[in-house]
Amino acid sequence: MKRLSYISRLVSEAPERDLQEIQRVSQRNNARDGITGVLLYIGGYFFQLIEGEDEAIDRLFDKLQRDARHTDIVLIQTELGVTERLFPQWAMEVFNLERREEDYLLPLRLLLQTLFQSHQIIARYTQPTVAHMLARGLNPGQIKPRRIERVVLFGDILGFTTLTEALGEAEVLGLVERYLDLCTEQIEGHGGEVNKFIGDSVMGYFPAERLDAALESVLEILKALNEMRASAPVDSPLRLLYTGFGLAYGPVLEGNVGTGRKLDYTLLGDTVNTAARLQALTREIGYQILLAAEVRDHVQQAWTFKSLGQYAIRGKETPVELFTLDDPRACCLIAPDSWRTALKTFLAAQAAQRPV
Repeated sequence: MKRLSYISRLVSEAPERDLQEIQRVSQRNNARDGITGVLLYIGGYFFQLIEGEDEAIDRLFDKLQRDARHTDIVLIQTELGVTERLFPQWAMEVFNLERREEDYLLPLRLLLQTLFQSHQIIARYTQPTVAHMLARGLNPGQIKPRRIERVVLFGDILGFTTLTEALGEAEVLGLVERYLDLCTEQIEGHGGEVNKFIGDSVMGYFPAERLDAALESVLEILKALNEMRASAPVDSPLRLLYTGFGLAYGPVLEGNVGTGRKLDYTLLGDTVNTAARLQALTREIGYQILLAAEVRDHVQQAWTFKSLGQYAIRGKETPVELFTLDDPRACCLIAPDSWRTALKTFLAAQAAQRPV
């Protein structure tokens, strides 16, 4: 059996009516499906625990996630292999604690609010893979690393060190947040996952079968940045926002890396190193996208690749052939002299806006 508990926030303006309806329907349906549990309501929050056969619990929780009466569902715990029920006598017992005035209810309300807010904060700092493990009742810290094929990409902002010296703190933070938000939106929207942010850099990865989607995500990022620069005012730092991406395909070691005090769920291996080094080479070679040969060899769609010749890559004994995409969205990276000219134009425009 499986036991599942979650917190959610009520959106209805008639909690008493909804609680009565929930109890009536839940008791009928849960008795039919062999599910037992309890529901507490206090201070605008639900806490519910349900237990039963795995498939029945999964169906019910899927239904609960689509219930319009509550929102912001936070799954607290999923217990697998349950052999004994905690509430065998209750198909679903509902307690409206708002109708009671015991002294312990205020701390209980604060506990639920704090737990709810803490989980929301943690979710923003936790990559989706780890969150999905928690949702399935797995302890991410006990997952052993595995060897698997992935598509890995690295990207960062061109001239970021210079920008940090030329811009104010708010402008730097705004630029980084805009860039990372755009990368996250496209990577996740195309079926990938952001593994980590490293300053102004992003590391993402995709399942091997999503290689074509990984290429499309990078092209869409470049397209959006091009449109952003073109539409930005002359005194906006967005006009200076350029990036380069390195992509590699191959085996990685995926899993927990760290110590007993701190773990990082990440990817290791030559594929990761290659993607990072290709990203760094975009400045030297002058293209926004650099690809290893394995990317070209494993795509399923009809992409047009352009060979850039042989280049030495740190960590590899012999030079390797590099490629870019022959696509209007993947134009050449702005030349350093042109970028510095754009920076001077931006700084002059900003200075002109300041009061004398």
